[in-house]
Amino acid sequence: MFLVAGICVGLGSFQNVAAQFEHHVLGARSASFGGSGLLLSGDLWAGYVNPALYATVGNFAGSITYIPGRFEMSELQSSAATIVYPFSFGTTATSIHRFGFDLYSETTISLSSARSIGDRLDIGGTVNWYHLAIERYGSTSTVGITAGIRAGISDQLTTGVVVSNINRPAVGENRNRLPQIIRAGVMYRPHPVLNIVAEIEKDVMFDPEFRFGAEYLFSGSFSVRAGMNDRPARAAGGFSVQHRSLQIDYGLQWHFELGQTHFITLSFILGERSVKRQPTDTSPVERILRRPSLNIYQLILDSQFLVQLEDPLIESLLRFINAADENELTGLPGIGEVMANRIIEYRNNHGPFEDINHLKNVQGIGEGTLENIIQFWRHSSDTNRSDP
Repeated sequence: MFLVAGICVGLGSFQNVAAQFEHHVLGARSASFGGSGLLLSGDLWAGYVNPALYATVGNFAGSITYIPGRFEMSELQSSAATIVYPFSFGTTATSIHRFGFDLYSETTISLSSARSIGDRLDIGGTVNWYHLAIERYGSTSTVGITAGIRAGISDQLTTGVVVSNINRPAVGENRNRLPQIIRAGVMYRPHPVLNIVAEIEKDVMFDPEFRFGAEYLFSGSFSVRAGMNDRPARAAGGFSVQHRSLQIDYGLQWHFELGQTHFITLSFILGERSVKRQPTDTSPVERILRRPSLNIYQLILDSQFLVQLEDPLIESLLRFINAADENELTGLPGIGEVMANRIIEYRNNHGPFEDINHLKNVQGIGEGTLENIIQFWRHSSDTNRSDP
């Protein structure tokens, strides 16, 4: 508070206002990763960092996030809200974020759009309206543009790049430039329940900052995270709890000199998407034909997976999935209450699953989860046959 007040006293007009709107970590999940939010698919606030990630949100959804005060200073509090809606041509999102207090405040209103190109590439852009207000010294505003991409190199490796304020916006009569930031990162998924993220952020005027984080999914409804970054040095951690259409995320960042910052995020699935945006991925053979650049190892995996799908055992698994209730579905690996309800909603809206691959049309179920379910079902059947 005293720092901001001192800056205000030294200002005679907006000719001397220094550009603000530094990068703010908003979502608790991103904060738990040490601020590494570039590649967190399905996270509504990760889209605030990389607009291409909005293409990974499959349902009409909304979220609110609150930061009581950075380093436990109430003058540095933030609050924000966002709504995301998928259309046939892509996904749109709008959000509002306010940082500061009565004497000094920053407000950002954003409109984003994203879409998928094929099954491996997502692109997106955001138009930000920035408004800066200082008590007794007036206010000013400007517009900035952010663009980002997310590319899946393989089922285990994803990368992405974001450029913020590519149009070089400025505020005040002296036209002070807002930060121009380039971010790049990779996400590695060695196991369906483990995500590892590494990210670099470079402001054109400062040295680069490195961030690292990891997430472990105990079930479809609970996960834990940890991370850190080096400039300034901070440690982070947090967790997520899901129940039906509600998700609660909590994050904590610890600055080794200034103290702690708490992040709280509530997200809601408000409804199913009205139009399916991607064609059904019906079989590994079709994936191979559409993606000739697959390496030999992936071709082998797909061939083995195809053999599994031709096994008569899959028919019994399909019958189970088409008839099971919520409690029965949660007995499958990787399927919690939220995922079970999504499967049931999909059955109600589209009819029974005719192909086991169609299970991947349910948001949150990928090839890794599907293979784990098949292996679990095969093991269960083998066990039952061996019983006297």
